Amino acid sequence: MLRQTSKYSWTILRNTTLRASSQAVITTADLTAWGMMHTTVRAKSTMPTQSHQAPLAVDTASIMPESLLYHDTTGQGEDTRFPFEPAVYIVPGRHNYGKKVSEWMFALLEESMAENDGHLNSDDMTSLIITLAQRNYYREAMEALQFSRQNNVKPRIAAYSKVISSCYSHERFELALQVFDVMRRDGFKPSFVTYSRALSSASKANQHEMVMELFRELMADCPDLTDECQSIACNTVLNSCARNDDYDTATWLFDEMKLRGVPMTQSTFNSFMLCVSKSGTIADVKEVVGLLDKTGSSLSPNAYMSAISSCAKWKKWDTVIALFERMRAEHDTVFVVTIAAAMMGYVKEGKPEATMALYKECVANHVELNTFAKQALVTAHLHMGAYEEGLRICDAMMAEQVADEGYRGLVYKLKVQMLVALKRIDEAIALLEETGSIMDQTVNCFRPLIAHFADARQ
Repeated sequence: MLRQTSKYSWTILRNTTLRASSQAVITTADLTAWGMMHTTVRAKSTMPTQSHQAPLAVDTASIMPESLLYHDTTGQGEDTRFPFEPAVYIVPGRHNYGKKVSEWMFALLEESMAENDGHLNSDDMTSLIITLAQRNYYREAMEALQFSRQNNVKPRIAAYSKVISSCYSHERFELALQVFDVMRRDGFKPSFVTYSRALSSASKANQHEMVMELFRELMADCPDLTDECQSIACNTVLNSCARNDDYDTATWLFDEMKLRGVPMTQSTFNSFMLCVSKSGTIADVKEVVGLLDKTGSSLSPNAYMSAISSCAKWKKWDTVIALFERMRAEHDTVFVVTIAAAMMGYVKEGKPEATMALYKECVANHVELNTFAKQALVTAHLHMGAYEEGLRICDAMMAEQVADEGYRGLVYKLKVQMLVALKRIDEAIALLEETGSIMDQTVNCFRPLIAHFADARQ
């Protein structure tokens, strides 16, 4: 909710008649080119709508003076500067000047209205709102905007844009969306920059349906966007899709960007890869990897981690290795979970020596391995015939006194395989009978046992 007019304005309002205002909402034509069909969702504001709207004005992002000069009313011909330093916020929504700025603002407005037969000047209100917004007083700027509109004075479009920008920079995304909605209902046509802030605000406020609708309206209102602007808008939508697991929309938009030649950036690939990792397929991952090669782009460490984890879950070990090696070539940062996946990937792809090399590197860098990495390490010893060392690692894992039954079942399963490999069959069978009930599956234990007895019969 936008803040109601401050208590310091009642002296002014007492002698001012406010017109009833309508709540007309600007509608936007359907966008057939992009094929988007979503329900309109907007952040509603308590600000009244002007009952007589002017023709659509275009936001040109006019540059206003950094410092607003008010004409001194004492007749001495001097100017009075804005008397406050930029706001410093102690906590969100509360700055170091408290109510002083609001008190000063409404005293100034009262004086101005008294001198002008109870009227406000649009240019003066625009300058005041912009100055407040530029100096980080976003709430006071919203109060001034609301007061101006209640008195049937519509500031210039730059005032709305500056308030939106100030709210956005202070991460008050809901407030930015409310002012954006008021801006359009007052008959203004936002610039791409303002639309972009609104899109990003909706995404960061987790209002995915609103992101879709704003994107649709942006494409309808701004049909001649440059490729760069289209890329920025599409990336914001893809980011929202990643936040909300909207794989279908992300896939559609990604394909549209390829079809229309919209530039793809690291942000494009990051967001799409995050969506794919949650809901997609290995084919999608490989497509992204192919496009990375083609465009010379890269992924962020987090996007790599998400993709590697998903490929490990799908047991696509060749892709795990390819992604891990790309990640190491592009970033200094790697994660334990990606190291573990790569260690297992190398084993599964018949490269246990690479697993051992990663393990030694982790030891040298004091990296603590997770359970999956230790499982890969034991499996590597099994493949390399280093059974005694593998058995020692299993015993060390059991000595960690982990209460989780699944962890213990995993270690027992590995130990049984090591015992069979060492031809300690009786011990292996006894351990399997004792602990088989807590193993997730026993096929990897029975398979080597069956092979042993089959060989013995021959």
